Amino acid sequence: MSMSKSSKMLQFINYRMRVTIQDGRQLMSKFMAFDRHMNLVLGDCEEFRKLPPAKGKKNPSTNKEREDR
Repeated sequence: MSMSKSSKMLQFINYRMRVTIQDGRQLMSKFMAFDRHMNLVLGDCEEFRKLPPAKGKKNPSTNKEREDR
């Protein structure tokens, strides 16, 4: 007995989930609904993304200056 794609998705309705979008952003949210094109409806959503380090900035842990007392 095989399960259709939509019935597999129905198992996760009202679950908290993390969705990763193609551009690298991650969304942490409640899965509310979907359609036949697999568009998602998310509720109470938070977005997370990693920003590239700013040019010219050095990591303070690798650039320790010696203090003489």
